[in-house]
Amino acid sequence: MYGTEPEPHLILLVRYFGSALLALGVLQWLGKDFRDWEAVRSVLIAITVLNAVGLLLTVWGLVEGLLNATGWSSIVVNAVFLAGALYCLSAGARKLA
Repeated sequence: MYGTEPEPHLILLVRYFGSALLALGVLQWLGKDFRDWEAVRSVLIAITVLNAVGLLLTVWGLVEGLLNATGWSSIVVNAVFLAGALYCLSAGARKLA
């Protein structure tokens, strides 16, 4: 999909990455019921780090020619999720003030 050949070691790495994303998705789903701001804040910080690093790595991959044009979809998704997490962090901090 991103212009790479499906080599066995890459398939393993992609599945490993997918398992980490699945775990983060489960954490976010369960976190929707958190009532403690510190717990919510911790999840939001983790999401912020994930999407900021993902955004930087995807941009790097595109610049280096490691990804095809489909990589732009990952940039958009990471940027939207990063903006959402930063907004929720700032809104939560304002709510406490």
